[in-house]
Amino acid sequence: MSPNRATTIAIGVGAVLLTSVAGYAVWFDYRRQTDKDFRRKIRKQNKKVSKVVEAENSAKGARTQQDLISAIIEISQEPTPTTPEESEKYFMENVAIGEKLSTLGPDAYVHAATSFYRALRIYPAPAELMQIYEKTVLPPVFAIVKELIGIANVIAQQSSRPAEAGIDGGEGEEDEEAMIAALQAAVAGAGRE
Repeated sequence: MSPNRATTIAIGVGAVLLTSVAGYAVWFDYRRQTDKDFRRKIRKQNKKVSKVVEAENSAKGARTQQDLISAIIEISQEPTPTTPEESEKYFMENVAIGEKLSTLGPDAYVHAATSFYRALRIYPAPAELMQIYEKTVLPPVFAIVKELIGIANVIAQQSSRPAEAGIDGGEGEEDEEAMIAALQAAVAGAGRE
């Protein structure tokens, strides 16, 4: 088989494929424009897909918010460094961890943001550090850090009036789940304001 014959066959096969794709596109467009049942079927498929995507996103969002609330509770129970040297070491370690985790991709963003929040929590000038974070931290991670701050503020407000929030400060897994549920309701209510 000569090179010219192989080229001719390849061009012929390519032309047939291109013609069939173009023909299918024309048929699909004609059918979409003229057949009401076909349009309904397409709309139903689009609605199913969008419902599935929406359900996945809302489940992911609820899980992330619960993760953030749990992280804030865990961080608030951690002891804070007492000496300036310990504070500096704690700050540098958490910033380094946050930077490493933020390079790992979206799955690690929550953990990266909690590390940045730990560093922010002990920093003497948090407003200045937030401005630095805004310029240096990835935008999705920075948004999570801001969300952590908002959740921490809601928790601080709710802990100042535990009876209203439905938080009794008891021990145990059921009490922790009730506290998380009450905090999620409070955070959702604060987010609507």
